[in-house]
Amino acid sequence: MSKALLAYGYAARIPVVVLTVFAIRGNWGTHYDALPPGFSETSFWTRYIQTALVPQLIFWITFTVVVGTLFGSIATAIRGRQNVGAPVHREA
Repeated sequence: MSKALLAYGYAARIPVVVLTVFAIRGNWGTHYDALPPGFSETSFWTRYIQTALVPQLIFWITFTVVVGTLFGSIATAIRGRQNVGAPVHREA
């Protein structure tokens, strides 16, 4: 399950990281290039690493895997409890 979540995390976040390069360079004025309150103006690469690369490829992927695994485990445990005592059908 974690491998699938990791693959999904990268598949969802890599396009955002690429898009953010263009948004910051082009000064689009969207949430992709907006700075958080109190964030001082820095060079392109410093801003990109601090506001896009690290959050997207480290925080959000870790969040996706951890939370997805947690809820997947809970769902599996609930599903497993529902099957306890159920008759097993075997073909002869």
